[in-house]
Amino acid sequence: MIDPGHSRLSIVRQCELASISRSSFYREPTVESEETLRLMRFIVSTGRGIWSLLGAQISPLGGGGDQPFG
Repeated sequence: MIDPGHSRLSIVRQCELASISRSSFYREPTVESEETLRLMRFIVSTGRGIWSLLGAQISPLGGGGDQPFG
C-alpha cells in the first residue's frame, strides 16, 4: 500500500492519499497472547462487559446502588 522507495511520492504524501496517519505506517502490530484473547472473549460473552466482572454494585458511571457517583 505504502511504498517507502517510491521515486515521486514521499511517505507523508502516500499516507495522506491513503488517509492513514504516518505513525500508523511506522507502528509495528501488536500480537495478543492466546490467554489475553480468551479473557477478552469471556468478557464479551458476559453481555455486560467488564462491569459484570466487577460486581453488580458498580456501574460504568462509577456509582453504586442509588448513588450516581458513590
